[in-house]
Amino acid sequence: MFLCFTSGAHSCDWTGLWETDYGNMDLWQYDGEVVGTYGQDQGRIKGAVSSGTLIGTWSEAPTYSSPNDAGHTELNISQNCNNFIGRRRYNSAEDRASTWSGNRVFEDTNFGIDDADLFLGVVEGGEFVVLMPRQPLSSILRLTTIPMQAAQPPDSAEVDLTKYEGCAIVVLGRDGGGWVYSARVIDQAGPIFAAVLVQLFGDE
Repeated sequence: MFLCFTSGAHSCDWTGLWETDYGNMDLWQYDGEVVGTYGQDQGRIKGAVSSGTLIGTWSEAPTYSSPNDAGHTELNISQNCNNFIGRRRYNSAEDRASTWSGNRVFEDTNFGIDDADLFLGVVEGGEFVVLMPRQPLSSILRLTTIPMQAAQPPDSAEVDLTKYEGCAIVVLGRDGGGWVYSARVIDQAGPIFAAVLVQLFGDE
């Protein structure tokens, strides 16, 4: 089957579940920005969309940093919006570039684009202290991978935040009154940046 991949302008939304060369990948697009996770080494991807091309960065465990666990990627989506092909590389090292392709499995993940929320905060004592958006009742939220409508209690799949202790993290999920459902950590920064955030957004 012939698939046309183009950099010409078309309005595909990258939100959804994809089967790729590097494991299943969940992507979420909002206002031209894309964030997501994928299977290989708890991978993360983020970038911006321009004329059907996703240009951004990838990172993987254990360090999520260059030179061995992060780099750049450029992915071109097909005109039918259900396939992509491109490549990823370790920074500018062309000799370490490889193909990255994928096929869309679902158009939506566990939550739709209209009801997904982004949370920025720091992990202190194993708890997620939310800095943005401001929480009216409590600044602490618990994270669970369980979807909001699932029959299981949220604490049956609570996210262990131990490895993020002292760091700032960005979480994508659905706000459910004390819990973030379908929660995924999509980015993190170190203790120094976390301290800066607390100074900027903490209680005055």
